[in-house]
Amino acid sequence: MPADRDSIPGYPAGPGYPTGGVRLCGLGLRLAGVRGPADLAAQLTGRVVAPRVPRLLTAEHSDLEPVERCVHGPVEVRMPDGVPPRGLRNLPRESLLSLAAAAEAAATATGPQPGVGPVAGIGPVAATGPLAGGGSERDVDVPDGGEEPPGAVVWVSSTAGLTEYAGICVEAAVLEPGLSSPMMGPAAAFNAPAATVSIRLGLRGPNETLTGGAAAGIGAFVEAVRILATGEASEVLLGGSATVSRWSVVAGTGAELPAEGAVCLALGLRTRDDRAGDGAPGADDRATGDAPDAGRRTGAGPVPGDVAGIHLGRFRRVGLDPARPVEEVRRLVAEFTRPAAIVVSTPDAALAAALRASGPGPAWHVERTLGDFGAAGGLLAVAGAAALVSTTGADVLALAVEPSGYAALVEVGPC
Repeated sequence: MPADRDSIPGYPAGPGYPTGGVRLCGLGLRLAGVRGPADLAAQLTGRVVAPRVPRLLTAEHSDLEPVERCVHGPVEVRMPDGVPPRGLRNLPRESLLSLAAAAEAAATATGPQPGVGPVAGIGPVAATGPLAGGGSERDVDVPDGGEEPPGAVVWVSSTAGLTEYAGICVEAAVLEPGLSSPMMGPAAAFNAPAATVSIRLGLRGPNETLTGGAAAGIGAFVEAVRILATGEASEVLLGGSATVSRWSVVAGTGAELPAEGAVCLALGLRTRDDRAGDGAPGADDRATGDAPDAGRRTGAGPVPGDVAGIHLGRFRRVGLDPARPVEEVRRLVAEFTRPAAIVVSTPDAALAAALRASGPGPAWHVERTLGDFGAAGGLLAVAGAAALVSTTGADVLALAVEPSGYAALVEVGPC
């Protein structure tokens, strides 16, 4: 079980840890019926129903019976211009969706000073989009060589490589030796989406993959914060993905519809200039919750529908009593600045319903409206919170809770 506090270099202890200056630079979305933050916000809040289709899921040459399930979809890959097409047809679908979302996040990444220059560390695809720099001063050490740290990739998934690995196992059992495709080996790796993004976008920084339950998505954000805080990278492509196959579903009907897709957040450090003089409370005020009118920022905030001008604030990972999830989550949420809304990812529909009935504001359930993304669910909550901030300008809390009691949450709000 994770400790009650996370130890992130440079971040003082408090009722949750402040990320200090982490900003959302760009957002890439590959979800059913979603083209941008406004579509995501509309689906999350139930104003638009996410599209769904029946699919017959089979596992050829295996003992598993076909299962017909309704899933959220279809999802278009829509690979951005500038991504070299060579070899794309050999990539697994989850890696394709992940690459498309990451390339979009990189190509649309903007800093607090639009038009200054490209976001450092992002590969050649980034040059095809309207990039912007991070201002004149960064809160990250620049190596002695004078170059900024490279870009990094942190990814989360519970389905990456699953279908391909199962295919290898089946082929090894039913085919003659040597007849299994050599392309299946790399595709079966659980870190295939992260590796694909890193290699295809030419990123030279750390490359990490997390898996687990819904809270792993926010855990991936915490790891991205660590990478930025320690100066290992100047920007991080933080993403999550999921696909649906016979190997990823069980026979029968699940509580929520399975979903496939990918989301990617381009994260960077806010500059000191960006934090000062914009009328918003300082980072220290945000960290302690002592800022005046803390629930509503006084800065200019994001342009409606645009993720530029959004920051990710305090976060926390904690073990709760699984026998009292509702009371424990209410206590945890109460420690944070009163949010205008909560976006929660959890397989516990009763917990989500309790938050909707008695939370500090509206509570939107990722699995209920967008579908079950497994380990990527927590990151979908963060992306959904950012989409709501971009349309409302108010603070939103992203929360993920697992049946074991492991919970993680992060504040998302305008700068």
